[in-house]
Amino acid sequence: MTLDGHKPSNQSIEGFENKNNLKCISFKEHILPWLKECLNLVKDEKNKSSFILQYIAVIENLIEEEKYRMADLIKGSKDAKAIIFLYEKILKDKMQEILKKFLEKLGREIKKNIRGVRYKELKNEYYNRPTVNYFLDEIEIKEKIYRFNFGIEPDKEEKIVGCFEFFEYDEIDDKLYWLEFEKIKKIDKEFFSKWNEKIENLLVDFKIKNLKNDRNGYKYFYLTDKNGKVVDFKDFSENSIALSLIDNIDKEVEKFSKIIIEIIRKLKNK
Repeated sequence: MTLDGHKPSNQSIEGFENKNNLKCISFKEHILPWLKECLNLVKDEKNKSSFILQYIAVIENLIEEEKYRMADLIKGSKDAKAIIFLYEKILKDKMQEILKKFLEKLGREIKKNIRGVRYKELKNEYYNRPTVNYFLDEIEIKEKIYRFNFGIEPDKEEKIVGCFEFFEYDEIDDKLYWLEFEKIKKIDKEFFSKWNEKIENLLVDFKIKNLKNDRNGYKYFYLTDKNGKVVDFKDFSENSIALSLIDNIDKEVEKFSKIIIEIIRKLKNK
């Protein structure tokens, strides 16, 4: 038995009587494929599949074989938690897939329940992350269009945040450019004051105490559950909200969409 199929050294087989009949099996070429076949056979049995997945993680850690991508084998949160102790880094691919799906489902669920709001999926160019956006208002000044947006996106630490943003919209290139709050205040004080006041009222109504200012000019707060736990896609702990999305994404989307729908309605109606 060897790690990668190399024949044993002469020292290793010294004294072996039947050297000509020696057959070498390896973790890489024999044991690992066999374990993956076993995993397919018990894929619907969570306890058994989790145990086998742990063995696969141990072997891949031993042989350091990059081409075996563990993310494709993770089918549930139990699988993910089973290999965290060895393979935290391989969860990243899986969690990026879940993050994208979560935001897409969240955005569309909210769109379905909110009328009269322009909705758009974009990508945060600074952090290369997907975002969902609800443009709640716009004005035109000197042939330039300015918009107020409420967005949902992961920050650079991959925690989900709700954002209050002002944009300048370029119709020709169909692009949006962030504007700092102070800059929009100089452009149109009335437009700024209207939405800044709505934000302040919202903070009181929802008891949001963690409002922060991003260097790019927008204000944001962390999306949390009823216990105040942040939706963090780098949190691989036992009680991680992000990991629970692997099994319960529709349930979590329904729960968080209700919070965001209420936020948007309050912003629109106040």
